[in-house]
Amino acid sequence: MLLKLAEFRIRIASDIDGLISDLKQSTKRFGFEEEQSWRSSLPKVSRAFSDKSFDNLHLFFGSNGNLALEYRMPGGGGWADLVLLGQHNKKPSAVVVELKDWITRGDVPGCGEGLMERHGRNEGHPSDQVRGYVEWCQNYHSVVHERAASLHGCVIFTRDPYYQAYALPPNDGLTRSYPCFSTDQHDIATRLPEFFKTRLTEPDRDFAEAFEKGVYKQSRGLIRQIGEQILNPRQSPFVLIENQRMAFALVKARVISAVAQRKLKKTVILIEGPPGSGKSAVAANVWASLSVDQRVPEGNIVVATTSASQTSNWRLLFSRAAAAGGGAGVVAAATGYTPMHTTQFGSLRDRFPTAFKKEAYWRDNLRMLRSLAPEFRSG
Repeated sequence: MLLKLAEFRIRIASDIDGLISDLKQSTKRFGFEEEQSWRSSLPKVSRAFSDKSFDNLHLFFGSNGNLALEYRMPGGGGWADLVLLGQHNKKPSAVVVELKDWITRGDVPGCGEGLMERHGRNEGHPSDQVRGYVEWCQNYHSVVHERAASLHGCVIFTRDPYYQAYALPPNDGLTRSYPCFSTDQHDIATRLPEFFKTRLTEPDRDFAEAFEKGVYKQSRGLIRQIGEQILNPRQSPFVLIENQRMAFALVKARVISAVAQRKLKKTVILIEGPPGSGKSAVAANVWASLSVDQRVPEGNIVVATTSASQTSNWRLLFSRAAAAGGGAGVVAAATGYTPMHTTQFGSLRDRFPTAFKKEAYWRDNLRMLRSLAPEFRSG
């Protein structure tokens, strides 16, 4: 949801119920805890950015800057609480902000970078969460690529000012790149303005609107790098042995043949075998071969998964193969290709109960959907 800062402040002050209702509809998250978090944290952020300490950044924070609330990363890379969008030094710039309405006193550093111990168990560090969003945009956001935008990130704790443990080793380097703030007076008056004055100083409505509509687009350089590492038997988690190698050779030959015939729009190759036979390893190596093949036309080369467990497992494996979190972006959930969420379709079907027929050919129902829905989300 893209808003001007002035509009955001007005809605927080006079229409927070309506704003929260809009956020529920856009995110499809209707839980009580989610609503309470928005209701608690968003007014504090609005007041923080309205503080007189931001007077030197009036061009952006005065009224004309833009922010995207609950921004969904293209291609299913998660939801960022807040993205401030504008420019700095005449260059498009974005700052991803993670809001945490947490009680933090008592939290201590976890067993490794990116972890904190809360309530007796390890949890992800919010700065690492922000780092993930920033890296996702750097690698997979069409407008960031096209406009060479600068990307930054930070965390704002909106309930508790006791967050100093989050900057201790092993997370000191992480928080230098993606710092943590609170809404206490010292941070609002000094640290937050200092952070933004070197990152986001002027509005850029055109960039903000383009960013919000941006789509998933791979950085082909990163994709080739991941592919080369997967194909390297010394580094790859997808090493092929015995009959897997023959299966890979057969599939690769068929795939390369299909790629060479540019007029061929779709080819389906089935890889069959019992559990543990190496089907996934063959598929990963086929993907890697395509990613480094110069004959493959420009465009996204993804691994599409059909369940949450598949998605999490594949993303972990590709992250390991890439030796960076950016590798996870190669994997796309099949639900990301649907033209709208099921809840949206349910609302549409309630309005037009006779429009969609179970016995109809699916293409007919899709044409009906296109005629009734004003806009599809990008798949």
